[in-house]
Amino acid sequence: MFSTLKDYCRWGWFEGVSDLLNKTSDLDVTQDECNCINLAIALESSEILGALLKYYSQNNPNPPHEERMRIAENLGDRVSFKTKDMTSLGDLTPEMMDIVIEYTPWLARKALLTRAMHDDVDTVRYLYPHFPEERADILEEIATFEAYEVMEVIAQMQSSEHEKAMVYCDIGDSLNRNGIYAKACEFYEKAILADPTYIIPYIHYANNIVEQLCSSDSFNMDLALKSEEYYKKAIEFNPKYSSAYKKLGILYQEIAENQSDDSLKEHYAIKAFRSYIDAVKNKSEKLKYDSVYQEIKHIVMLYHSNDEVQKIIGGEVDDTKLQKLFTQITLGSISEDGSDVSDTSEILRKMAEEDFEYEETDMDADLIGETSVVTDV
Repeated sequence: MFSTLKDYCRWGWFEGVSDLLNKTSDLDVTQDECNCINLAIALESSEILGALLKYYSQNNPNPPHEERMRIAENLGDRVSFKTKDMTSLGDLTPEMMDIVIEYTPWLARKALLTRAMHDDVDTVRYLYPHFPEERADILEEIATFEAYEVMEVIAQMQSSEHEKAMVYCDIGDSLNRNGIYAKACEFYEKAILADPTYIIPYIHYANNIVEQLCSSDSFNMDLALKSEEYYKKAIEFNPKYSSAYKKLGILYQEIAENQSDDSLKEHYAIKAFRSYIDAVKNKSEKLKYDSVYQEIKHIVMLYHSNDEVQKIIGGEVDDTKLQKLFTQITLGSISEDGSDVSDTSEILRKMAEEDFEYEETDMDADLIGETSVVTDV
């Protein structure tokens, strides 16, 4: 009976195959190295292939893992051969691709990436929705071969402007991680245009500028001011977004370090100081800002006499570590006999070198830790 089934498959006679399979439950459609399945794939007969695999599943409800893997691998090998290693997968019928997705999802994923590499937007549009849990990984791989048209198609497939903004932001992150910084900024801009209330692309765009496009080696004041605008925009949407204050402080310090004029250097250092203080005021319990305390201490050491610094030091601060730090600074300006010390710079310099029980934290982790807070804005 198997030889008859094989003949029917070779002839592409679906009715014959279907009738034969309905007459018995004892056929092993996988014998002879899955010859019947191979024939169905060679003929691109989704009807025969579907009938064979459905028959196998119904009559082998709990097949050994090795056997199912053998069928999947065989199916994958044959489809790969038939489609010339995925370069013509788009020529398969939708029914055939459905079978490939169901039985060999790894093969369909490979096909998705290969077709993306060749800018086959139609095949990508068909396959991408089948991998909702792997969106980030897929975008990461597509970013490596810079398939911008495909990325745009994936973003446009989303059902809402907010989801589209999220995908644009993910694309920007993937490009950023692959060192394609300028293009990453373009996709962050698209995310912002899609949903101006979505905070994350503002922060990631600004981070990208500060970390990659506005470093000390290639400082650009125009880009720095663009980054400042986006950090402030994020704070405008969520005034308690402490990571944004922290990042803004880092930016101001970067600007200060690139100023040749001492008054401008101090101006931006004090702006950084205020941002760090705001970061501490708004920090959540689950986040540590030990690196911020260190930067505050450093700025106070340099600009202790600044009116803004003195005002904050002298005011009430609802933060135990800041209270301790400011108390140290205040006491540090008094000698052992109680008389005023005219020059406190040496004392402050020594204090800045002291251990302050810091546990350095990853700034990106801070941002991730607050993502749940800001995505609902």
